[in-house]
Amino acid sequence: MGGKWTVATVVVGLLFATEGSADLVRDDFDDGVLDSAWSISLGNITGWAYEEANSVLTVRDVQPVQDAGWVRAALTQAVPPTGDFAVDMTLAWESLSSDGCMMRVGAWLMDGAGGHVASIRYSDTWNDRNGVRVAMVGDGEPLWDRDDSFGHTGSAWLRIQRTDDILAFYWDGAPFETGINSTPVEAVQIHFDTYSGVLQGFFGVAHVDHIALTPEPGSLVLLAIGGLAVLRRKRTWTDGETTA
Repeated sequence: MGGKWTVATVVVGLLFATEGSADLVRDDFDDGVLDSAWSISLGNITGWAYEEANSVLTVRDVQPVQDAGWVRAALTQAVPPTGDFAVDMTLAWESLSSDGCMMRVGAWLMDGAGGHVASIRYSDTWNDRNGVRVAMVGDGEPLWDRDDSFGHTGSAWLRIQRTDDILAFYWDGAPFETGINSTPVEAVQIHFDTYSGVLQGFFGVAHVDHIALTPEPGSLVLLAIGGLAVLRRKRTWTDGETTA
């Protein structure tokens, strides 16, 4: 009997702990050094420069391989499989007062195989105009408002929230797109993209001062149940009984 009470107590503890649990990912870029939890990947990039200072991560000089098309510098953190969530990011961009700037900066959510679940970003994909806000769900087409939505410099608070498979995208607190995707999120990425090809552009300057991934109640319960399953497999009963 003592063993059963021990397991019940731990389960209740797990449920309460997950309700008050910390973000699965959180970085305010305020310690002067890029957190070692981030892994860096460079796709068809010959060089880039980044600095964490004054509570901001600043990225510039992303140099693409010639004629490689869209290229990417990415920061990635893995997370436990997560269903319902909210991800928040604050960023700013500078195109150095030129329409020739071609850059994409934002938050990407990936599955365990590296597939795209959802993303939100500032996107300037032409070398003769300004950027737009973009949302994307799975392998679907990008969703955006219109060309030339923003000036050469700007900032925004971005959010993606998923509840019961329904994705809602927010820009500065206002909803602007929705979608459906049930694939668990297993990684968070920050992308810094630029382009080299028929259209010759350059990467301007990007600033990120906050990103966080918070599990919502549905995911918290799943995390608690997962913890219980581990306990049930490993526990030893205090009255001498054991289970596999």
